[in-house]
Amino acid sequence: MAVEDFGGEVDGIPIEVIHGDHRNRADTGASRARNGTTAKGWDMINDLSNPGSPWPCAVADEQQRHAIVNSSSNIGLTNDACSPT
Repeated sequence: MAVEDFGGEVDGIPIEVIHGDHRNRADTGASRARNGTTAKGWDMINDLSNPGSPWPCAVADEQQRHAIVNSSSNIGLTNDACSPT
């Protein structure tokens, strides 16, 4: 795993991989994303492939966190919520 390759940290900042199951439900994905970025201090949400899960995670990205959507078919991410960068 890449985290182990870097020794668990980059420039002295620890890296931790946390797994969460959204159960193919957008509301669960949104809740976990918001809780993770606000209460738990997550910096990034990654590997979002279910059509329902990336949308709420992109909304959680408004909290200046990173969300990486790998392969979603949710058209809203490429239209209404497309970021300028």
